[in-house]
Amino acid sequence: MKKLKTGFTLLELLVVIVIIGILVTSSLLNYQGASEKTKDREAQANLKILQASQKIYHSEIGHYYPEIGQVNNIATINQNLGVFLPADNNRNWDYEVHDDGDCQAVRKGGDGRAWCLPINDVDGEPNPGVC
Repeated sequence: MKKLKTGFTLLELLVVIVIIGILVTSSLLNYQGASEKTKDREAQANLKILQASQKIYHSEIGHYYPEIGQVNNIATINQNLGVFLPADNNRNWDYEVHDDGDCQAVRKGGDGRAWCLPINDVDGEPNPGVC
């Protein structure tokens, strides 16, 4: 009577492990790309909120925030424009508003990405780059 071999050979197991590794690597790369796109959309949405707040501030006060020499950080932007931008240390973007009404988001972490939304932008969509 012959003895039947059951189980997998070492080569078959290595091939399966390599295939799983390739699939995991591919899915991680896709996840990182989607994550960065989501962070960009966050900045774009917040810039639109800032632009609308700047227009309201201008219609009520007569000039854009901030006045020359005024501190321009997220806490004062939130307070003076009545918005609620993320202000904790784990935020993804640093936001700025300029006295000409332009709004800007610069990526925290040093990868250099930035978005700009001029106050008189025709299409109302943020543009990549600095103001």
